[in-house]
Amino acid sequence: MAVQATGGRILYALPGVRVYWDRASFALGYKKPVWTRLNESELQQGAEGKERYRILFNASYPF
Repeated sequence: MAVQATGGRILYALPGVRVYWDRASFALGYKKPVWTRLNESELQQGAEGKERYRILFNASYPF
């Protein structure tokens, strides 16, 4: 039995910045879907491809 409203293709744009301080790294980005082709799009209810944007933050420190 096939599961409905799953799968498809999404292309994202993700402009952002990364800052280094000593050995630490911090990144902030704005992720926006610029092209979507979702299977059964009208039935999709998850966030992937249906959101207007996402704000991403990342911090890392190697030890």
